[in-house]
Amino acid sequence: MIIVGIDPGLKGGIAFLDNGILLDAYPTPVIEEKFTKNGKISKRKILDLQEIVKLMKSYNPDIGFLERVAARPGQGSTSMFRFGTGWGELRGIMAALDIKFELVTPQSWKRHFQILSDKEASLELARELWPDHTQKCFRLKKHDGLAEAALLGKYGFEMTVKR
Repeated sequence: MIIVGIDPGLKGGIAFLDNGILLDAYPTPVIEEKFTKNGKISKRKILDLQEIVKLMKSYNPDIGFLERVAARPGQGSTSMFRFGTGWGELRGIMAALDIKFELVTPQSWKRHFQILSDKEASLELARELWPDHTQKCFRLKKHDGLAEAALLGKYGFEMTVKR
């Protein structure tokens, strides 16, 4: 059973597992778009939807597990709107590709693995579970999105097997 775990966001990750064994994890594909703000042209990153679709088609997952996200106090409305848009785009891609998916709260999968909300804890656990992928996927602190996507996929697999 091929599973995709997705840690949403521009610095998130997409991981593919086969029966709980990590195949690979990728940083969320992004591209830059130009926009105008106060008469000035600027750039910002957005999800590269075409690249995400290609990734999904290449692994053809049976089921996906997407982290359920919510607004947090102190975050700006513009950034939360953009984050929510990206989250919806990821849901839309899975629906359009007919990939059954479930939304999972961070608290659920982190409690399952007995880790705190600390991103370093996710990296450490991913390194333990998949040492062969450490150099490529989990070596640096900035790879926390890949680790969380992989752990989310493993959580999904373990919950699916229990049913």
